[in-house]
Amino acid sequence: MNVVDITFQEAVLTGFSRKNNSFTLTLTFTVNGTTKTYEKICDLENPETLALKVIKEIKSKSELKSDKLGDFLDTLVIARVKDVDRVEEKFSEFLRRAFDKFKMFKLDKNYENYVQKIGSFDKISMKF
Repeated sequence: MNVVDITFQEAVLTGFSRKNNSFTLTLTFTVNGTTKTYEKICDLENPETLALKVIKEIKSKSELKSDKLGDFLDTLVIARVKDVDRVEEKFSEFLRRAFDKFKMFKLDKNYENYVQKIGSFDKISMKF
């Protein structure tokens, strides 16, 4: 049985599209000490659902079957997320704040300083 430890490091939102209601989510994490990056174009949806879906997807991709031949337990791979409850809570709160900011921007009909406002969405990040 192989155990894979996943530690999330940083989440970054870039490329906000007002027309498509989407953005690019980039997550940096380590798998057994090796740094990896996950990138996905996401829609503005429920932040809690999106956070859980992304964490589950990263975890499932890290649970690839082992190439070892032999006993069933040798081929089993278990992925563990370090401090999973804290990561889920912090990540969903980060997405909720960013989504609220996007929604407030879309509702604002005042086009004064429009370029500065949309430029504030260039890179929103958070460390875990």
